[in-house]
Parts: sequence; C-alpha cells; structure tokens
Amino acid sequence: MNRLGYGGGFYDRYLEKVSKIKKIFKIGLGFSYQEIKKIPINKYDKKLDLIITEKKIIQ
Repeated sequence: MNRLGYGGGFYDRYLEKVSKIKKIFKIGLGFSYQEIKKIPINKYDKKLDLIITEKKIIQ
C-alpha cells in the first residue's frame, strides 16, 4: 500500500527520519474514488500500514 504524493519525496524522507527514532504506524486517509490499482513507485517510497476511506479499511 503506497501513497501517491507530489513527487518531491518530502514525506518519505520525513518518515525515514522519524522511523529511526521510534516505531511508527503509518495511516493514509482518502476517498474510495481515489483508490487506483497500480501506481508508480520507487525504492525510496515508504509503504503505509493502513488506508482508511469512507467505505472501507485496507490493510
């Protein structure tokens, strides 16, 4: 489960920095119409632990 940002890697770098200090549980919020089957990812992208929409919870 990946989030799709704006391509700057800002959140990925922040999550990497924080995760070195303590364990974090990454949750993404969105609407079900925003869900897509496949997105472009690279080796620096950080995966989410959970995604919550108005219709379901994706683990």
